[in-house]
This record gives sequence, C-alpha cells and structure tokens, in this order.
Amino acid sequence: MQEYLGFLQAVGEAVKGKKIRDATSSPRTQRVLDLLQTLGAWIEEIPPLKQEQRFGNKAFRTWHARLEEVRLSEPSSCWSPINLPFMLFQQVGDLLRPVLEPDNLPSATELAEYLKDGFGNPTRIDYGTGHEMAFVMFLGALFKVRVLLDEDKEAVGLAVFDRYGCGALEVFADLEGNDDPCLQTTEVVSQSRLTET
Repeated sequence: MQEYLGFLQAVGEAVKGKKIRDATSSPRTQRVLDLLQTLGAWIEEIPPLKQEQRFGNKAFRTWHARLEEVRLSEPSSCWSPINLPFMLFQQVGDLLRPVLEPDNLPSATELAEYLKDGFGNPTRIDYGTGHEMAFVMFLGALFKVRVLLDEDKEAVGLAVFDRYGCGALEVFADLEGNDDPCLQTTEVVSQSRLTET
C-alpha cells in the first residue's frame, strides 16, 4: 500500500501546477496511450445490447473477453534459456506487446493481470475503486520494470490518467448508474495541479 500511495504522490508532484494541455508524451507513454485508444475503439466495435436490465450491459462481457486476450498462453514445451525472450514475446497478447520491450517480458504475466483487472469484473459487470487501483498498479509496475521512466510521470499524470478516466467512464457508464464524472485516482492526481479557468 505504501508503494501505491508513494507512486500516486510522485505522479501528483510531477503534475503540480500543470494543465492537461501541457502534457508531452515520450514514445514510451505514447505506447500506453495507444493501448488505451485501442480499448476505447473496442467500444465502437462492440455496441451495447438491447436488454431489460437497468445496469450492466452484457456487451461489456464481450469487451472484457477481448481484453482477456492480453494474458500469456501456457509456456511452450520447447523452452530453453536461449529462446526464452523470443518465446515470451510471442506469447504476450497483441494488445500488450507494443508497450513492452523484450527485456520486460518476464513481467508480462503480472502486467497483463493488472491491466485486465483495471477495467472491471465481467462476471458481476461492475467497476469500482479496486479496479482503478489495479490500473494504477499496472502503471506503477511499468515504472518498476523500466518500461516507463521517471521523466514519464508528468505525461502519466496528465495524459494517461485522463485517457484512462474518460475511457473507463465510457465503458462503465451503464454499470451502476453512477454519474460521478471523476475517478478516485484521477481526482487524487488532479488535486496536485491547478485547474484551468
């Protein structure tokens, strides 16, 4: 928990006094933004179903099933230390592969789980702060394994959290009838910067 809060505080410090329009993305953060853009595009490809229930459109399960594909497949029987990096790179889902470098692949399984959990529960068709926390852990892990570097904290706080917040709200708008336009993480980071007037 300490590491989680420390990460949020560090990102908050990086965006202090800055506006979203000030965000500049490195190629590293752009790859994360592209991943979120892809997830957002799926919303257009998987329209809500016409259904009787008030909250939790079942089309979300289809959307989330696509997200599940970022998990690693079972290790190959032809494992060897020489071909391990190549094998791992081949097994990472297409969604996560562009974000990672070959030397980050040993962390891919954990990263994929955090990413998947960052977008709700397909069985219950719900989303909450625990899911948001998983997405923050995904970002924190990207820093831990050096996919993202310290100089990326500003872009993460200004652009990535913003894109995630908007995308998650769009995906989950029907889930619980929650019309609160602010996710907890986005709110914590936003309190560190000045709002535009």
